[in-house]
Amino acid sequence: MVQIRRLQLTAVIFMILFLAGCARTQPSRFYTLSSFPQMDAIPAAPENAKFYIGVGPVEIPDHLERPQIITREGENELELAEFHKWAGSLQSNITTALSENLSRLLRTDRLTVYPWPGAVRVDYQVALHVFRFEVWPEGKAVLSAQWMILGKGGREMLVMEKSDIVAPVAGRGYPDMVYAQSVALRELSREIAESIAGLAK
Repeated sequence: MVQIRRLQLTAVIFMILFLAGCARTQPSRFYTLSSFPQMDAIPAAPENAKFYIGVGPVEIPDHLERPQIITREGENELELAEFHKWAGSLQSNITTALSENLSRLLRTDRLTVYPWPGAVRVDYQVALHVFRFEVWPEGKAVLSAQWMILGKGGREMLVMEKSDIVAPVAGRGYPDMVYAQSVALRELSREIAESIAGLAK
């Protein structure tokens, strides 16, 4: 009888350890959008630019304001990745990558990020409202955004445009998805940089 109870106790302990192992969650992985150090300045970029660029505010829709990376399963269905997340907020990721891209494309370090100190007077303010920034099941990253370039300390509308950019996803993993989103943001950065360069002539 004692031996049977020992066997039962051993079986219970084994089952508990087995279930604990199964319940152990996989570690989360964190991602950031890339800027592109290898980018050449756009041909219209002025030499020794004296203008000052302010980047922001950047606004994103409510459903993107979360740590999980979001993919689309269809026009009306989203999937949140439980173990694949943004390092920091997506809004901050977009702002940082956009700023670094613009700096390289326009050959200038004279950039500041919203909100900037009151003593800073920017010549061109880039405001961005993102409508869509997700990866779709057919293997494409979609970025849809309206952007504005403001002058006179944000009091004058100089440019207002809407861009719809699609970048192919090379693989099926989350690193591939995030890279494709970075490429889409790079192309948006180029459109904005060309517009700023045109204004600065």
